[in-house]
Amino acid sequence: MTRSGELRALVPGLYAVAALLVVAPFADMVGAAWPVRPTEIAWRFGSIGLGLGVVIVQILGLSLALAAAAVAGHRLVLRFVSILCLLAAGALTAGLTRFILDYGQLRTALGATDLASFDASSFRAALLATLAVPVLVTLGGRGWAAGRPQAESPALPTYRPEPRSGVIPFPSRTFRPFSQGR
Repeated sequence: MTRSGELRALVPGLYAVAALLVVAPFADMVGAAWPVRPTEIAWRFGSIGLGLGVVIVQILGLSLALAAAAVAGHRLVLRFVSILCLLAAGALTAGLTRFILDYGQLRTALGATDLASFDASSFRAALLATLAVPVLVTLGGRGWAAGRPQAESPALPTYRPEPRSGVIPFPSRTFRPFSQGR
């Protein structure tokens, strides 16, 4: 089996690992935030904070799926995962905006109790989301571009020696292994 064939044989397993990396943190977040109470500021802040905290693992999963699709030449998978990356960037931006607004309301409601840990964990979640958005946009854009059909590239010129010439070409000189005519 060629090296390319060996890599292509890994692709189904890589897709499975990528799906696990994307879905498992989301399932954990949903389980921790259940039951849904979107009208409560504390619940909304906590669930969005959980989501912002697990985004790095999900980015790894999306990156792995993009890499596996690129190796296998699966253009439709590249396009699909690229769209997921761009949608995730948009959702992350909206979630970060809501998170910041809820942060301001909760901070005034807390008063002076435990503001240091509240501020530190909020800053961490917001920083991760702020750094993750450009990464997701880049992955989405580059994955979309990689999923485009490639134009046929002109073949590189190849050297085809004349049969039985006895001359071996080198970039800087011609080497004659046997003295022909000396």
